[in-house]
Amino acid sequence: RRRHAAYFLGLAEQAEPELRASRQVEWLERLERENGNLRTAMSWALDTNDTESAARLGWALWLFWRFHGHQREGRGWMEVLLERDVPPRLRPRVVHAALAMAYMQGDHEAVARYSVELLELSQEVEDALCTAYGWCGLGLVAMDRRDFAGATSCFEEALALLRRTGEDGV
Repeated sequence: RRRHAAYFLGLAEQAEPELRASRQVEWLERLERENGNLRTAMSWALDTNDTESAARLGWALWLFWRFHGHQREGRGWMEVLLERDVPPRLRPRVVHAALAMAYMQGDHEAVARYSVELLELSQEVEDALCTAYGWCGLGLVAMDRRDFAGATSCFEEALALLRRTGEDGV
């Protein structure tokens, strides 16, 4: 089971950059075909309290969950993981995955809560990409509240960080 989980973690991490590239559809279809195995890998990681593998798997799969309608499942995995001792450098990524799934589910209250937490955690560990996602989350919250000036300010903060990390095409 350990080797199985390691193999599918590797597959998910190989797929992650491809989900933003020209072979996106091919990789989404492959992940969908392997979703039972990915679930088994995540379940094993959580059952054995391998929070590092579970966090890495969640980070690698959040776009797949988003694009293929697995928001409820992805959020469930990430919320279980957030109740555990996740390595500090990975915790912002778990919070971001939970935030992204909550947003797709229309849970604006959770998005607000996760965005604040994400911004704090990501700044502590100097994860510029997750800091940018935290600003994006706060921008979405501001838009929901019809605070368009606040949203613009948040998105400008995010864009500057995304450009600095080379992720401005996200």
